Amino acid sequence: MCKTIRRILCFLIITIIITIGISILKGGEPLRQIGKKSEEIGKLIRHKTEKAAQQADKLKKHKDTIRKVVKDIERKIKDEK
Repeated sequence: MCKTIRRILCFLIITIIITIGISILKGGEPLRQIGKKSEEIGKLIRHKTEKAAQQADKLKKHKDTIRKVVKDIERKIKDEK
């Protein structure tokens, strides 16, 4: 547990130092590029998750329809007996 916390803290400190170093040496342009790329990736993820949600809704509708059909068939079988 302590090793994990120490590793996370070291990673954060190293990330901060690298970010500051890049900022001093090259200005803010590399950071802006990273921001633009992460924004594009975020839009792509949002788009794909929306498609996945739509597919899940379609599957649920199909499942509900199949359940209704099965119940109707079971009811008809019981009525015949």
